[in-house]
Amino acid sequence: MRFITSIIVTFITTLSMGTQTIAQERIALVIGNSAYDVQHLANPANDATDVAAALRHLGFDVDLQLDADLKKTKEAIKRFGTRLSGETVGLFYYSGHAMQYEGTNYLIPTDAMSRVTEADDLRWETMDIDYVLRKMNARENALNIVILDACRVNPFRSFSRGFNMGLTKTQNVEGTLIAYATAAGRVAVDGSNQRNSPYTEHLLKHIKEPNLKIEDF
Repeated sequence: MRFITSIIVTFITTLSMGTQTIAQERIALVIGNSAYDVQHLANPANDATDVAAALRHLGFDVDLQLDADLKKTKEAIKRFGTRLSGETVGLFYYSGHAMQYEGTNYLIPTDAMSRVTEADDLRWETMDIDYVLRKMNARENALNIVILDACRVNPFRSFSRGFNMGLTKTQNVEGTLIAYATAAGRVAVDGSNQRNSPYTEHLLKHIKEPNLKIEDF
């Protein structure tokens, strides 16, 4: 938990220090999936909308994608990757269903529920987070930030072997900060009785505070 907290604080402090510290262009892809054909989620579309607004306030050029199916997700990630360069800061935020299977983290598009009937389908019908990281790091930009508010239970009832709770910790990638909504192997709270998930609610509360120190956070 100490590692995860330090990553989140570093992320917030980096964004809040202003253009004098980060002179590069800031580009963000924000995805929020609520309208699944099965197992609708209450908060992600709200989370993504509010995070996108906060990032625009911080000077990011934001591509906001709500309730994205697999085709829309792939197109957005490819478009996002091509816009990054050595002169940009890239940020990817995802809120929605996600799961860990045999050590790999998968982000789940809105049309995947009816398409995934066995574990092998995950490779073709969902989005491996490593694909996102490869697209971001291929551009060799100075800083990438990945925020995953998506550590939930297995949404597919047809299989459970090889499935583990929450998300696994992704290997550190040079120049990339990765922030999770909870510790590896744990399940995040959705916060269905309010507008935002607890994680994003607090992220939004502090994201605009300038020069935020760890002890203050």
